[in-house]
Amino acid sequence: MREYQIIKKLSESGRIHKDKGRRNESNFQSLKIAHQRYKKAAILSLKTLNQAENKQIEIYAYYYYYESNLCKIFYHIALKEYQEALALEKECLDNLSKALNLLQNNKSFLPTHIQATLNEQYILWNYYLLTLNSITLSIKAKLSFIEKNYIESFDLYTDAAKKALKQVEYAENNSLDSVYLRISKGNYLGMKANLSSSFTGVILKSIETTEKPDFKKLLLIKIINITLEAYKYATNAYDTNPEWEAYLKLSEIFKNNLEKLLLKNKKIWRDIYLSFETEQLIKEIMKKKDPTEFNKINSEFKDNKLLKLWSIGSFFLLAFIIIISGLTYVNLSLKSLFQFLITVILTQTILLTIGALMLRTLGDLSETNFMTLIRFLISNQFKLFKFSKEDKT
Repeated sequence: MREYQIIKKLSESGRIHKDKGRRNESNFQSLKIAHQRYKKAAILSLKTLNQAENKQIEIYAYYYYYESNLCKIFYHIALKEYQEALALEKECLDNLSKALNLLQNNKSFLPTHIQATLNEQYILWNYYLLTLNSITLSIKAKLSFIEKNYIESFDLYTDAAKKALKQVEYAENNSLDSVYLRISKGNYLGMKANLSSSFTGVILKSIETTEKPDFKKLLLIKIINITLEAYKYATNAYDTNPEWEAYLKLSEIFKNNLEKLLLKNKKIWRDIYLSFETEQLIKEIMKKKDPTEFNKINSEFKDNKLLKLWSIGSFFLLAFIIIISGLTYVNLSLKSLFQFLITVILTQTILLTIGALMLRTLGDLSETNFMTLIRFLISNQFKLFKFSKEDKT
């Protein structure tokens, strides 16, 4: 009985140190302690097994070995020792697979209350198996990126992101605790950020080989767009898991990369401004790096926007007058309140649509937000239509 209590304390201590080391990279030494605690729990479990034949102890012994190796993998990753981390992957996978197989083959021979606990563990450990697959692919992708094999890195990160998405789906489908779902979503967003980053390496190779200035400019704008996308993924990952500081550091890296890209390519700031007119972060960085140049470009585009607004406004005003005139004519021929309400609703819809179209044309409304606004507008008009119909009856 005393051995069981020691094993439980060791595994709990391992879990606490693992969480501490994973959430903050500066606490990476905690991962080494977690590795040692889990290993002691595994060794003691097998020693106890020799004294009393117990399949439950054997199952957990291999699970503790898995956790021990996983903590060592994370430790090497924190030190950027990716080859060493990858070398432990097979042993880690073998131990978890063995624990799952032993559980599946022997749980029916165990007492009912233990079976219920092990059923929960079986679901959770399969989730860990998906996590391990995703981690392995991301380590391989990182190594490829370091070796400047950008296409290979991109493909591996793509596969890692798919595995991370499966984690999210598995957590949802098996109703795992909300903490696992939150971590899964954070991992997926983090993978998407790294995937975007690896794609920049592919484009940089194209920039080095091309001699066409216009094509080079197009590729540079593409890199800025991808880096901005990676920044957003990393920021969302941190917002999903605010206790994981690694995501915050990742978003800061991408923001710094954006600053370097913009500072290095001031000659094409007008093109960049036009391409990212609705992106506040890009404007903030440009203003911070060179306020004089930014204000000059910003002023030019504001003047152009006023002219654009005048020309667009004139067209939509003409269209509005024609539509309202038509609706007014129709309304004069209507006698029922229901028909009048329909006319009012249609007029309101047209006005709001015209406003949305003007904002979209001027670049003050993104395509995604424009479509969201239109969907919201239409759905609510149908609600008004239903209300007016009910009121009539």
